[in-house]
Amino acid sequence: MKAQQGNASKDRINEGFPGDIRTLRRYLGYYQTYYLSPSWPGTIVCSCAFLEEKNGLVVSKSLERISHHQWRIKKITKYNGKATFLRDRIFVVETESTGDPIVTQIILKPFQDQKDKYLRGLCTGISWRSNDVPYATRMIWRQLGSSPDKREMLKKCGILPQRSRRIAPTVKKYLVPPEGAEATVITS
Repeated sequence: MKAQQGNASKDRINEGFPGDIRTLRRYLGYYQTYYLSPSWPGTIVCSCAFLEEKNGLVVSKSLERISHHQWRIKKITKYNGKATFLRDRIFVVETESTGDPIVTQIILKPFQDQKDKYLRGLCTGISWRSNDVPYATRMIWRQLGSSPDKREMLKKCGILPQRSRRIAPTVKKYLVPPEGAEATVITS
């Protein structure tokens, strides 16, 4: 019991942030993000994210804009979080900025080389349209730099068919599984 009390005063989660901030600074800026969601089978969700340094931490802000006429859905969700660089990976932990706090975790692999514009990894969360079922899916972030055209970036957000010409081949190749394979793991 005494050992547990001693550990209770430490906040091990916060000790992990910002990790290697010098390396993490290379990844600051805006991103167009893409993932497969169990809420919209057969589609790719395109959102946007921003990583910036504040008071010695790297904070994240993400925006998901879902609009689908057929399903009569129009939803904007904002997320706030923190990022860290540990063990040669970028970890982003976010919660919705309004409503019930729901935690999403993203683990991204750094760029393969200097010409690469994509961070590839995995996102875990819960599906809001599928009764809060936990899931994990591949996610890919396309780097847009420190001052992109924000209107253009937001205009691209939404639900897109997996075969859409608006999705770069690099994104499709990473996200869309070969015929018969599963890309999103859903646990009930």
